Amino acid sequence: MISLLTEHGVKLIFLVKILILSVILIDETDLFYIGERTSIAADDDNLAQNAQEIPADDQEFVDEETSRRKSFFEELLTLPKVKPEQNKKDELAKYFSIIERKSRQVEDRIKVLKVRQQQLVQLERSIEQKLKKLEDEMAYFQQTQQQEKDLQKERLESLVEFYKKMPPKKAAPVFERLDKDLVVSLFNAFPKKQTMLILSLMNPDKSVELSEYFGRIQSAKEYELLKEINTALLEEFEECKTEPKIE
Repeated sequence: MISLLTEHGVKLIFLVKILILSVILIDETDLFYIGERTSIAADDDNLAQNAQEIPADDQEFVDEETSRRKSFFEELLTLPKVKPEQNKKDELAKYFSIIERKSRQVEDRIKVLKVRQQQLVQLERSIEQKLKKLEDEMAYFQQTQQQEKDLQKERLESLVEFYKKMPPKKAAPVFERLDKDLVVSLFNAFPKKQTMLILSLMNPDKSVELSEYFGRIQSAKEYELLKEINTALLEEFEECKTEPKIE
């Protein structure tokens, strides 16, 4: 691209040089004019006559103007040295400067990404530590909860064995004073016949209260059981939806 522009530039300057030389060397021509059409010879005669009429004080100004115009034409007709190698070097230097700038930008970006990567690694480690701590706490909670359930089960089994051996007439007034949840737990472990007999021997109001509460608890347990089954079915259904189709 640079060599092509240089070649056309040389031709253009050469044509301009020929054009100006033609204007200067040809005495009479109608090809080049500015304003009205007058011959160069007539202009020269007029200039000579005007030069004779110019006062001595203005002669210095005329000489300076003539010298200035001559210098202008000499500069115009002087062909500058063309250095395509230098142009190529300038272009390459410009491209190298751009490459260096882009390289610095890339290096700065890499540094920022490395810092972010380190931050992400630290954040990941912190999250892993917190998750590990939560898992340990969850395991401890589940273990403690299971131990409490096992202990309650053992106590309930002991109470069930104790009250099963008690005659219904003695058990009825005792059950009236026990906690309702404990009574319901005992009734669940008792045979139905024994439960109905104890309720019939209790105070009527207390018997009705315990019967209603026992029914609500049973319904609540059935509701929770159905809820768990429904949740499990929904989870299975979602898993089936995410499985890939077999074509």
